Order: sequence, then structure tokens, then C-alpha cells
Amino acid sequence: MPDMLDVLVCPRCRGALASDDAAALVCRDCRRSYPSVDEIPVLFEDPKATVGDWEQQVAAFVRDNADVRAKILAQMTAEPMLPRTRARLERLHVGLETHADRLLALLAEAGLRPSSDGRPSPAPAAVPGEGTITAYYHQIHRDWGWDTSGNVEASEMARAVAEVLADQPLGKTLVLGAGACRLPHDLHREHGGTLTLAIDVNPLPFFVARRVIAGEAVRLFELPLRPRHTERVCVDRTLRRSGPGTRGFALVFADGLAPPVRPGSFDTVLTPWFIDQIPHDIARVLPVLRDVLAPGGRWLNFGPLIYHPAHTRLVHRYCVDEVLELAECFGFQIERHSYQRMPYMESPDGTQGRTEHVLVSLARKTDAQPRGLAQPESDEAWLNDPDLSVPRLAGLEHYRPPHPMFEAVVALVDGRRSTAEIAAILVERNGLPPDAATMGVQACLREIHRSL
Repeated sequence: MPDMLDVLVCPRCRGALASDDAAALVCRDCRRSYPSVDEIPVLFEDPKATVGDWEQQVAAFVRDNADVRAKILAQMTAEPMLPRTRARLERLHVGLETHADRLLALLAEAGLRPSSDGRPSPAPAAVPGEGTITAYYHQIHRDWGWDTSGNVEASEMARAVAEVLADQPLGKTLVLGAGACRLPHDLHREHGGTLTLAIDVNPLPFFVARRVIAGEAVRLFELPLRPRHTERVCVDRTLRRSGPGTRGFALVFADGLAPPVRPGSFDTVLTPWFIDQIPHDIARVLPVLRDVLAPGGRWLNFGPLIYHPAHTRLVHRYCVDEVLELAECFGFQIERHSYQRMPYMESPDGTQGRTEHVLVSLARKTDAQPRGLAQPESDEAWLNDPDLSVPRLAGLEHYRPPHPMFEAVVALVDGRRSTAEIAAILVERNGLPPDAATMGVQACLREIHRSL
């Protein structure tokens, strides 16, 4: 704990943290208290609300599990079927009940129980697919359960990163979006990690990781999405680590886009499956990575560039060469990188997986001042300030919009409305995403101004 307190700060005021007798962390400046769940500090601005959301997710899991089991029973009584099919459904029905019992026991041991406070459901997850307690359940099995069946995904990940790291020691390392922690744990053990601070927002992967890393065995059912055989619809797995234990590996619940750590505290920052999944725009997270690194520190990235269309705008779905150039724009020098095909989520008991091209890169923080992304140049103040009135441009009546978005913007330019006001109207009238509306209208106006 003392080493961890040297780098952690209050997520609200960025003050120093200290431990108290109640196993909580307390800010020395604003005096706010941050509890632990399963011995893992919860460093969100409102930790009570976060834990409450988790408990609601547990309650939703209980309801969903019961619904699925009820549907299985209904189908077994209403459909003609092979004896083997009936046996499969019976096995699945029993397995789902045992699955729920084991998972709820683990969560209860960690301090989470189904919510019963009647609060409204939490807001939709900021990242698609992350709003359930089991959002990364299959990755937990991939990290700690598939090796015994001959799966090599975990070792292939470690090999690819080791090639790019080239025997450089990790030193003090921050992991953003650590998940079930297999890759950061293996790297910490094999590549000179002194302190590795792994942060994530999802509780279940950390509950499993904490136990497995400590040398415990965790029994859970894997439920392959597409099972190969009727006898493998529910697979009883024992999750455990192989090899010796480690020291200096710590877990913290926190936001990877605003990590509660002291600037310049880390020799390495690792982003596994993070930069294309969590931020809306990779360019927004690069200053965060630079800020946490000490002079000459390194950014180590692993993951494919696969963007969720509901989460990432087309302009921000960068290709490999764009990502590498972005890194240089924000004060990093690419030392080594590879882009190679690797298996992803190929369960030993499933019929489906996929192959991904994965970017593995090592970039060093330079002394050069980051230049960031250049904004389009213009002498017109209204093009840069969204609160200034947009003039009724000469020739606008003859302008032929290339897209309905441009047409909607042109129709709202009356010489009085500002960019922000036009954006607000389009949000209400056309359903434009609020977080992208002003920037989108500015981009349209710049192109219209250029074309006239």
C-alpha cells in the first residue's frame, strides 16, 4: 500500500491520499473518503454511486439468468426434440443455475450483492457492451482458464509484446483498462516490473484477477457462445495462474481517461485493448498518456484498431499509420512496432472465434513540445468561436450542399445565429449527437466558407 499511495491522488481535487483505520483512502486536502471493495480501492468521484450501479448490475444478472432458465423449460415442454437435444437443454438449465450460484457467491465474498434499494436503472454504459456485471466474462476465462486446454492466446500476446519491448525493463507501470490482468501480470513478472498499478471500471474481472494472482483457484462455469458439443454447453473451469507469484502488482477501480495518479509517476504506461475502445477519439487520450509518464517514459500499446460505430465517429476511426503519426504529434517517438495476425477469443470448447491484426507498439515520451492536431486556419473569427454570429455569406444562395447535413446547416444560417445555436437546433430537430454537434457544424461551415 505505501508504494501505491506514492502515486495515487484524489480523483476530485488531485490531493494526496492517506489510508485510515476503516481500510479506506482519505484525501488530505478535501477530506473525501474512498472505500475499498474486495480490498481494491474505488477511486471514482462518487464511489458510492459507482458501487450502487454495480449492485444494480448484479440484480439484473439475477433476473436475466432466471429468465433464460424459464425459457429453456418452456421450450422443453413445447417442442418435439431428440433425446440428445433434451439432454443438452437439461444440462444447460442446471448449469446456468450453478453458474449463477458460483458467480453470486464470488460477488458476495467481494462485497457486492443484488441491489434492493429501488433506485432507477443506471444510465446506459458510456462504452457499448460494458453495462453488465458479466461484460468481460469470456475474457476472464481466456486469461486464466484456457491454457489447460491448449489455447495459446495468452502466451501469444505476451510474446508479441516482448518482441517490441526488446528486454527493456518496465519499471513502474500504469495499466489502463487492465481487465482480468493476464497480459499485464505476465509482463510485470517477466519484464522487470517494480510496481504495476492496474486500473479498470469493471468489477468482476478484478475480483477474479485479485484471487488468481494471489495464488487462489476460482471455479466458474464457462458458457461458450457457440459450443462444439452437447456435453460442453457449460464447462466447469478452474481458473488459476501458472508459475511463481509476484510482488508489487496492485489493482484500483478508476477511470482510465482520468487516472487518479500523480503526473510523471510512471516509467511505462500499458494500454491493452484500450485506445480504440474507450475514448471517443484516440487523440484525446494521448495527452493523458504523456502526462502520467516520467521524462523518457514509454507508452506500450497492444490491440486491434476496431471501433464501435455507435461510439466512435468515422473521422476518428484511425488506421495504423494514422495512430503512429498521432503519437508523434503528441510528443512521442515510435521506437518499434509490429502489426500481425493473432487469434482472438477462440474458446477451446467453442466453434467460433476470429483473427485480428493487432498493433503492438512502443513509443517514448520526448522532450519536444507536443504540437497536437493543427486546426484549420482562417482569418474569420466566427469560424473558430462557436458563440459568434455566423454571417450570411455572399453566394450562399447559389451553394449546392453535397450532403443533407450541409443543407441543414445552410438553412439555419440567417446572419444572427451562432454556430452553437445552429448546433443546438440540429440536436433537437435532427437528432445530432450532442457531444459532436458543435464540432460538426464548425466543420461544415469551414467547408462551406472554403467553397464559396
